[in-house]
Amino acid sequence: MPPRLELRSLGDSTAIALAGDPPDPLLKQFTNMPLALDLTAADGSTRLNAFYFPPQDRHEGKHPVLVLAYGGPGAATVNWGWGRDMPLIAYWQQRGYGVLMLDTRGMQHRDRDFTRAHYRAFGTVEVADLFAAVRQLPSRVPGVDAARIGFFGWSYGGYLGARAMLDATIALAID
Repeated sequence: MPPRLELRSLGDSTAIALAGDPPDPLLKQFTNMPLALDLTAADGSTRLNAFYFPPQDRHEGKHPVLVLAYGGPGAATVNWGWGRDMPLIAYWQQRGYGVLMLDTRGMQHRDRDFTRAHYRAFGTVEVADLFAAVRQLPSRVPGVDAARIGFFGWSYGGYLGARAMLDATIALAID
């Protein structure tokens, strides 16, 4: 559910909404519960938390996937809270895209080794984890079209999205 900020007086049941509106009951029609996935990082042993949001139109055949990257050292993004990306994810789902969100090594998450995995290697470890996750996805989620994977991100995730596309293009050119 989206957050709501209220002002209340002790002993008074009324509230003044300070920010946000109460969630519309129709909200559930436009969002899907994510499938929680445990994927393996590029190192072959570290577990990565991931959510997969399937497309809302569950048509037969394969569907494209957008990987929503962040990867920055600030915070984990895979959690059971209402994130600011939820409306955007719902928009993509309504248009037939699956959305993969995952916490790559280097994000503030579990322990020091996980959080500092990209020490002196910004962009390398995180992109390797994105690619490792994408390679695992078709065997874990039915209907994923491995030939139609895109990357999207904001802030540090924008850098990772661009880096992932450039790294994939360079790898194809070398092969």
